[in-house]
Amino acid sequence: MKSSRTKAERCVTVILSALLVVASLSIAGCSLRFLSPDKTPSDENSTVVQPGNTDENNANNEKPQEDKPTLPSYYNPLTGLASATDLSMIRPVSVCLSSTSSPQYGVADAEILVEAPVENGATRNIMITTAYREMNRIGSIGTTRPYLLSIASDFGAVSVCKSANDVRDGVSYPEFPCMNYEIDGATTVFFKSGEEGAAEELYTSGTRLIGALENFEKGGVTLPFTFVEYGKTVTASDKRATGVIIPFSSTDVTQFLYNAEDKVYLRSHNSAPHLDNTSGKQVSFTNLILLHCESSIYNRVSGTEFELNTESGGTGYYVTNGYATEIAWSRDAEGKLQLSDESGAALTVNRGKTYIGLIDLVNSSSVLIVE
Repeated sequence: MKSSRTKAERCVTVILSALLVVASLSIAGCSLRFLSPDKTPSDENSTVVQPGNTDENNANNEKPQEDKPTLPSYYNPLTGLASATDLSMIRPVSVCLSSTSSPQYGVADAEILVEAPVENGATRNIMITTAYREMNRIGSIGTTRPYLLSIASDFGAVSVCKSANDVRDGVSYPEFPCMNYEIDGATTVFFKSGEEGAAEELYTSGTRLIGALENFEKGGVTLPFTFVEYGKTVTASDKRATGVIIPFSSTDVTQFLYNAEDKVYLRSHNSAPHLDNTSGKQVSFTNLILLHCESSIYNRVSGTEFELNTESGGTGYYVTNGYATEIAWSRDAEGKLQLSDESGAALTVNRGKTYIGLIDLVNSSSVLIVE
């Protein structure tokens, strides 16, 4: 009997000692973790986070929601970026620029820049913008083509040009709203100015355009694509595109180099940076859209002339955020340009300025997307 009590006393003593150890460790600030049978010794070094350790989880046991960007009151309709004023009913203009060897005033403010081949291996650029109202000089202004008038109208723009074709042909295109220097005459829309030691060039300004646009129907911007939701971005996923080289001809090559920090493509022409004469800035774009178009040659009074088919549709590329993906282009029932992704849905692009290159199908295989 005495022996049994001794064993019991010993058991009590052991239990009390263990409890004292646990209490001592707790007082010292140590934590104890008991491993379940399926744990391995390496699990002892892992951190175990129990549910309800955050204030949010204590409140409603839900994940914290992401902060949503504050939506602006107004957007620029051509770029999708925030605007300080309402531009929804500001009709854009499309100014046809002379070759890049001529002065380029205001080109950095082109919200859409369209480039297309013309005769003799050269190209023409049209700058589509709603920002003209603040510009003192825009140009120099060059000769456009009917297919560029058509593209300008796809954005709801009034074209501004020196002429649409050789003036001796006496051809005008009334279906496309246009301020044509050689048909309309030396109106108040245009003025001439010469750089020192150079021939006079043709220009316009914001004030002159505002007055001239009173003669045209009111209207806003139309777009062949849609913008991504504000605060989000699109990444074309097919292939890397840190640079793009477009050989419009053997003598006229356009290059783009991706600036990952600013997420824009910097434009060069024949390896020289394309600079704005007003600001000195290199022209850059968030989006590059390359459209492959069929071409033909036909005879005019002035001689052989090149024509690009911007009506029948085709394929192309969308380049943004350092990547490129294949797209398609077509005309809808009303004849408006439409861009679509590989699934056939309307193309969604990032908010920002856009370059559109209309590339002769003959040269499309020579376009190089640099990875």
